[in-house]
Amino acid sequence: MPMPSAPATLPPPTAPGRRRVALRDAGAPPPDEALALLELRLTLEPEMAALAAERRERADLLRLARALEAVERGVEREAESGAEAVAAHVAFLAALAEATHNPAFAALVGSYGARAVALQHRADGPAHDAEAAARRRIRLRRVHHALAEALATVSRQDGPAAREAWRRQLLAWSEGLRASAALGGLTVHAGR
Repeated sequence: MPMPSAPATLPPPTAPGRRRVALRDAGAPPPDEALALLELRLTLEPEMAALAAERRERADLLRLARALEAVERGVEREAESGAEAVAAHVAFLAALAEATHNPAFAALVGSYGARAVALQHRADGPAHDAEAAARRRIRLRRVHHALAEALATVSRQDGPAAREAWRRQLLAWSEGLRASAALGGLTVHAGR
C-alpha cells in the first residue's frame, strides 16, 4: 500500500493537553512520533504475534528463523552501522505479519514497520563513547533475546505466550524512547 506524500496526522487528541502528532518521512524524528508509533505497535503487534502463533506454517518458521539470525548479526555489528540491524528487524516484523496469513497485517506493517523500527534503533541516539555503545549493545541483546523468545512461542503455537513475548520486546524498546523523549505531552501506556 503506497504511503501518501504529505505527512499523515493522527486524529485530534481527546485528552486535554495532548498534541497532534505528524508522522514524518525523513529527518530527525520528534520524540512524539516515535512514541505514537510505539503506542500503535503495543496495540497491534502483540495480537499479530498471537495470530501468527496460531496460524503459522513450517515455511513461516523458516523465514522467522532466518530473519532472527540476521538480527543477531546486525546486533553484533550495530557499533559499525545500525543499518543492518534495522533491516533485519524489519524483515523479522514482516515475516511475523506474513505468518498470520492475513494480508491486512502484512500491508499495515509494510506501511509503518520500517519507520517504526528505524526510530527504535535511533532512540538513544548515536553512541558517542564506549560506555554509550556498550549500553546500546546490551539493550539490543535484550531485544534480540525477546525476539528469540517470541519465535519460540510461535514455534510452539502458544498464542498467549507469543502475545506476551512480543509485548515485552516492545517494552524493552520503550525504555530507550522514554529516556530520550522527555515525553512532550504524549504518554506511552504499557497496558496489560
